Amino acid sequence: MRIRILRGFHRLFYLNGIYSLGVVRTDKSRGLALTQYKDSKIYQCFALNLLVAELGVDLYQEGLEAKLDAILARRNDGVSKEAIKHEIRSNHFMTNKVIEGLQREGFVTVEKEENRYRVKVTKAGVLHIRRYNEFYKTLYEQEIKDHYRFVGLPYWFR
Repeated sequence: MRIRILRGFHRLFYLNGIYSLGVVRTDKSRGLALTQYKDSKIYQCFALNLLVAELGVDLYQEGLEAKLDAILARRNDGVSKEAIKHEIRSNHFMTNKVIEGLQREGFVTVEKEENRYRVKVTKAGVLHIRRYNEFYKTLYEQEIKDHYRFVGLPYWFR
């Protein structure tokens, strides 16, 4: 196993021909080891793809932008905060961080219903994931495969 820390990136590594995110730690018995982790950007990708999947539309159909306002008005029930937590398989803190990041970018809106939260995708969120899914698949390929290794890859990754 060959680990090379890329200059200027304290968390991006080139490991056996693959770029990876993680932390290098030393272990006296084994030497250097790479502990991989996922950052909030990939979790945002998972959450946005979940929200778009709930709309039930083909992201890559022609004329989607023109139809999107009507689709969002009819079908955008959103998902619960708990569903996002389940999709990203993380704790409450990371779920809040992901949702706040998506809100800051204008990709989702959050509505409070009694003591529950509904997260709804916006037009900007759908167009963002349509445009950048290929980029996310390329950059985070190993992390996506690892995240979905027990349940199978989602439709948007195939």
